[in-house]
Amino acid sequence: MQKVLFAFLVSTMSFGVFAQANVLATQVGTSTVNWSGTSYLSYESNLYKKSSINSKSATSVGLTLNYHVKDAHIIRGSFSAEQEHTQQERSRLNDGFLAWVNNSFWRRGKLLTIGQQVRTNVSLSEESRVRDQKNIGVALIPSFVFNLTPVGLTGVTFIYQPQAVRNFHQYKQNREYKNNVAYGVSHSMILSWSMTDKLYLQPAFIYGSSWSYGNTKKDDNYSFITELGYSIKNNITLAAGLSSDGAIRNFQNGNDQTVQLYNKNTASVYSALYYVF
Repeated sequence: MQKVLFAFLVSTMSFGVFAQANVLATQVGTSTVNWSGTSYLSYESNLYKKSSINSKSATSVGLTLNYHVKDAHIIRGSFSAEQEHTQQERSRLNDGFLAWVNNSFWRRGKLLTIGQQVRTNVSLSEESRVRDQKNIGVALIPSFVFNLTPVGLTGVTFIYQPQAVRNFHQYKQNREYKNNVAYGVSHSMILSWSMTDKLYLQPAFIYGSSWSYGNTKKDDNYSFITELGYSIKNNITLAAGLSSDGAIRNFQNGNDQTVQLYNKNTASVYSALYYVF
């Protein structure tokens, strides 16, 4: 079975620079196959009753393609789209990216593997192209993969991925007269536990900060995602998960908003089918 660590960050975050419902497939090691990739089909819904005006659900599809250049050097492209199940039944493209990836840039024995991505974010969504008039975005994403087997935790891997993003827009304000995001940083932490050869559990935490043009800081955002998956075959996986996200806000009147492990007002459940090739 090909060893692939999935950090399935299917969420409803609104970082502006980081957010899109997607699959982040972190492949550990090298491959002799020139082309490989991951595709997925998922369904996501919040926890409101279907009769509620706040009820939201969507079906998403995505594709990530890898071209193995040499050793651990990979050229990667990722694209996704979703269908919102509302009265308008709106279909939309999400922003994609093209990247140079090296997942084994440096190793420290069997315990630590350091990799990196240099990414160009492509403005494909209507929000980026029309509303924000975004030209392009660039991101630097190092990755630190800790194999915890040497310390006695068999089948457990911890992944830490910081990300720094620089966006370029035609104007400092978007068409809704809100300041566009110029810079952003995020921190993704994923614990991957292979309970058996086929069953895995992956909790993840993402925290992001962003600044508009003029270095005005926006509210920090965070998201928790927990996914349980089962491999039907070597390259097909069924999964289900729960995500909850929010913003850090300080109010002069009323309770401040801080990090919550679970918020029923923002929580969503999802199911997904992944195919690795």
